Amino acid sequence: MSTPEELKIKELNERKAPIVVIDESLDKYDNVVLFPEKLAKANEILKKTGHPEKYLKSKLHPAIKITSPQYTHLH
Repeated sequence: MSTPEELKIKELNERKAPIVVIDESLDKYDNVVLFPEKLAKANEILKKTGHPEKYLKSKLHPAIKITSPQYTHLH
């Protein structure tokens, strides 16, 4: 016979979607740049190379269908 803890672990392992708890105390970091040097470097790179979405769209062959929800708008 399984203990209640083992049953809870088994139930969590069998779930299709993870249980996520968001710590609301982290809201204080909204709109705060924690690494300004890295952000400046990333923005500089994006200015030179362009946004990855534009690159994907330009290189996407018409016969290729992307099913990932984050890229379906490229078709």
